[in-house]
Amino acid sequence: MKKLTKKPFLGLWKWKSKTIIALLAICFTTTHMYSQNMTVSGTVTDEITGESLFGVNIILKGSIRGVSSTMDGTYSIGDVSPNDVLLFTYLG
Repeated sequence: MKKLTKKPFLGLWKWKSKTIIALLAICFTTTHMYSQNMTVSGTVTDEITGESLFGVNIILKGSIRGVSSTMDGTYSIGDVSPNDVLLFTYLG
């Protein structure tokens, strides 16, 4: 009598592994889509003299989130989407 060499779980394993890989790909793609926000940074300078400006307020339009420029005029604001608008205000 001949023994059966067919492995019944092999087909099921291939199906499960393909399903798991597909689900992981969807999860990573979705995570990547939500992580399109970025950090915007730069230096604020006077247009005429080129000197760095300290204390310039940089605010995301339509929100209360914002930062102020440092002593050397630099700023960095995180979690900014490509469609956000930055407003720069300065008293002086």
